Amino acid sequence: MLSILQSQWASASRAALDLTLCQLEAATVLAQSPFSAADPAAARAPARQALAVLNRYAEERAAQQAQWWRGQRDRLDLAGVAHAWRGLDAIEADLAARASQARAGYSDAVREALARCLEDVGEARDGNDIGLALLRALTDCQEAGKTCAAQVAAMSAAMMPAWTQWLQSALAEPGASRAVAGTAAQRAAQDG
Repeated sequence: MLSILQSQWASASRAALDLTLCQLEAATVLAQSPFSAADPAAARAPARQALAVLNRYAEERAAQQAQWWRGQRDRLDLAGVAHAWRGLDAIEADLAARASQARAGYSDAVREALARCLEDVGEARDGNDIGLALLRALTDCQEAGKTCAAQVAAMSAAMMPAWTQWLQSALAEPGASRAVAGTAAQRAAQDG
């Protein structure tokens, strides 16, 4: 890759040097020739030559740059990379939604347990009833924590296969990566 870039750079430098020498030669001829208002064609000929060389150089340079870019674009498979990036984004969005859902479920369960505890304490007759209300609240909070932990564990178990499938599809051949890249996010959604 580096040798190709160096050879292209050398070729462009040679072409630029040739153009500069041609322009210098045309300017020298123009400066040494006697200028006459009666013969403007003598002054136009070197200018036309310099313009033609400059146009040819610009066209060749643009063609070489376009050819180089097409080769690099095809080699890099940017569309495949974009598709793989979207697949990873879908996996991350699914994980964030599932984690948020688990956290929200835990928060709701804890709030409900605390509200029930307050209601039970408000109806308590003695210290035993208060102790039972607190024990019930702690048990409910523990159950909410277990449920949340189970959801996080299920999400964690689904992450590795989804990421593995995404990585395999991202590293697959360019044509195959588009066919498989979106399935990783679907798999993560189904495993949850």
